[in-house]
Amino acid sequence: MKKIYNAGSMFNEAQINQRKIEGVNLRKELKGFDIANPIDFDSNLGLGVCPTPKVIWEADYEQLQKAEYVIFELDSLDHGMISEFGIAVEMAKSSHPNKYLIVVISDFRYYQKGSTTQISEFAINHFVFGQLFDQQLNDENRIIQVASHNEAIQAIKNRELYLENRDDKYLKLNQDLDKKYLYETGKMFG
Repeated sequence: MKKIYNAGSMFNEAQINQRKIEGVNLRKELKGFDIANPIDFDSNLGLGVCPTPKVIWEADYEQLQKAEYVIFELDSLDHGMISEFGIAVEMAKSSHPNKYLIVVISDFRYYQKGSTTQISEFAINHFVFGQLFDQQLNDENRIIQVASHNEAIQAIKNRELYLENRDDKYLKLNQDLDKKYLYETGKMFG
């Protein structure tokens, strides 16, 4: 059974509720997948539960290693999730040739493409963001940036249909979902 790992912040009420909703949606839309949603891990259940750094590291790293699909909520700028993103990029490039990475940036300010009346309020560190443009992962169609968790689910469905049928129309559907080239077809990031 293929595994999906859902990486995102879960430190305040809104984030906790969002991760729970994502888990429900993943299980509803992607039946037959093993969903690893850290908010549902035994170590993260209940108010006042605070697992040790070692417990968090071991649990998350194990799930990250096993996952074929990894979803990252990059716009939260959470240090742990950004670390997971870097580790997953390296895994995908070196030892996990089937790992597919999906970055979610849902902050609407990213998609405003620079207003003439105000300075952009949203930024991601260029070293972190630059990983989205890794040549190997892009050549192999194994990294994508989407605007919502629902689009992440659709990207997984499209990839599964591509793997099942080898029909390039499913690759094209994911290329159409991909938002990393929003600005000048990515020239400013290349």
